[in-house]
Amino acid sequence: MNSYFFYDLETTGLNKAFDQVLQFAAIRTDMTFNEIERHNIMVKLRPDVIPSPEAMVTHRISIAQSMQGLCEFEAIAQIHHLINKPGTISIGYNTSSFDDEFLRFGFHRNLLPPYT
Repeated sequence: MNSYFFYDLETTGLNKAFDQVLQFAAIRTDMTFNEIERHNIMVKLRPDVIPSPEAMVTHRISIAQSMQGLCEFEAIAQIHHLINKPGTISIGYNTSSFDDEFLRFGFHRNLLPPYT
């Protein structure tokens, strides 16, 4: 293994099939935890998604802020590339039951392999 990849998502709600990622933040370190790179990808709100009030209170990303950033297709493609770098161990809090599920649905929705 070459690196650790710590990441977290902010989303429009809890439903992985109908909500979307609004922010992807990540830090890649070497195997002795020296920071290699840092990422903060903001994703533009899709027109078919209405953020839940609970999510907005939690992440504090305003509607105005969520209208800026990359379109979902571009953002998800970048995230897919970052997560699938060979020799990487991905780490995060609650990622297997929340973040990873959101990413898989996002990858699938944007025609990328969801289980790579």
